Amino acid sequence: MRDPNRINRALEALRYYWEKNPDLRLGQLINNAVAAHKIYYLEEEDLILALVSIYEGEIEDIEELRERLSRWLGYPVEFEISTQKDEDGEEATWVQVKEKQEEQEEQKGDADGDKDM
Repeated sequence: MRDPNRINRALEALRYYWEKNPDLRLGQLINNAVAAHKIYYLEEEDLILALVSIYEGEIEDIEELRERLSRWLGYPVEFEISTQKDEDGEEATWVQVKEKQEEQEEQKGDADGDKDM
């Protein structure tokens, strides 16, 4: 069974960013963070990370962000912050949780290993 506590954690993150962007409708808030075609299968943890990456902007207080992320995700987190150019050539801030990043690299390595066979 899925952790029912994830619901309140995800809603807290949505509320936080929606209150910071009150002119957006809920659908706009979520769609800006996540491609619409991916939302059906999106885990709450990934939605929270997408919201942070899109709406955090200039991150001034790393410890405050770490505390919020840990509360929203339900476990202590370590993360990396990077700035990259998006499709429009504008700089975007991305927050990558280290555990999640290592997991993605392992999956990529497994997929590359499958190609060798």
